[in-house]
Parts: sequence; structure tokens; C-alpha cells
Amino acid sequence: FSAKDDAFLGREDAGLFYGGGFDQLITQTVMVVAVFVFVCAAAGLLFYLIKMTIGLRVTAEEEIAGLDVLEHGSPGYGEGFGSYVPGAIGDGGTPAPPAKVPTPA
Repeated sequence: FSAKDDAFLGREDAGLFYGGGFDQLITQTVMVVAVFVFVCAAAGLLFYLIKMTIGLRVTAEEEIAGLDVLEHGSPGYGEGFGSYVPGAIGDGGTPAPPAKVPTPA
């Protein structure tokens, strides 16, 4: 597994560290840049399409109330961490009213 590969090292284009020159390094650098450009363009297009259709942001009121409360019904952090809204649904401090138990007639 870790023994020297004589077939690889005997080649002229064996790579930078084995005397093959910068050809392989330049090729890999060009491909890294090409992938970076493609990913940035594809992600930018995707975010643009999402922004134009359903939007990327929530309203200011939803952001102030905290998305954890609106999405999940309870705060993601406890009191004192910024997302605690007293009296909000599932805030942990306001117990639900007891369920009415039917009494037999």
C-alpha cells in the first residue's frame, strides 16, 4: 500500500515533488478555480430564483419575535438569550390551562 509505485515515479510527468514540474499543479489549480466559479454562479442563480419566488427573508415582526417560537412553538434558548418572548406560545413560563374533564351526569 505505502510502497513506492515504480510505474508512477518512472514517468516524466510524475508531479511537482517527484521532478515532474508544475504541469499537474497548474492543471489542478485551473480545475479548482473552474469548480469555484461554477459553484458560485450556480448558487447565485439559485438564490436569485428563490428570492424572486418565495423570498429569502422573513418579516421584521417574525424576526423580532424569534423564528424558533414561530416555527417550533417554543424558544430555542432560555430567558436572557434574546429569543425569549414572555407570554409566547411554548415559552415555558405560561402553563396551558387545565383540560376540562367531563363530569358524569
